[in-house]
Order: sequence, then structure tokens, then C-alpha cells
Amino acid sequence: MANISIHTQLDGWIAYERMFQRVKKKRDAARVGMGAVLRTLRLSSGMTIRELSQLTGISGGCLSAVERGVKNCYATVRILAAYRDHL
Repeated sequence: MANISIHTQLDGWIAYERMFQRVKKKRDAARVGMGAVLRTLRLSSGMTIRELSQLTGISGGCLSAVERGVKNCYATVRILAAYRDHL
């Protein structure tokens, strides 16, 4: 195994951290964007979170977290897609 200088290792870790932060920002933006779309659709259909929860079987807390951009669960997205005609 070749000896890698501590500076080279640090440079690699710094590059990795920068890449990770860029990916995290994009992921967070997508999460907030999806929640905003869900909230807009729900409100435009005149539904409360409780009504959407009863219709889809997803807890109101989970739906609220998705709308706020705190949570982004693919299972939630699939269930909501199944009920898209109601939104």
C-alpha cells in the first residue's frame, strides 16, 4: 500500500465534504419542493390534512412533515400518487 501524505488525505476529505454538501442542498431543495406541491394540491382541493390522512391511510403527522419538507418518504409518494385523482 502506497504511503499517502496527510495533506493528500485531507484534500480528499475536504473534496468529499464539499461534494456531500452540494448533494445535500439539492436533496433538501427537492424535499421542500415536493412538500410545497403536495400542500398546494391539498389546499386547492379543499382538503384538510385529516381528510387526506383518512383517504390515503397515511398519518396526519407524516403528511404534515412531508408538506413542511422535514420528511420525504418514497412510500408516501407512491401512496399519494395512487390518490392523485382526489387531489
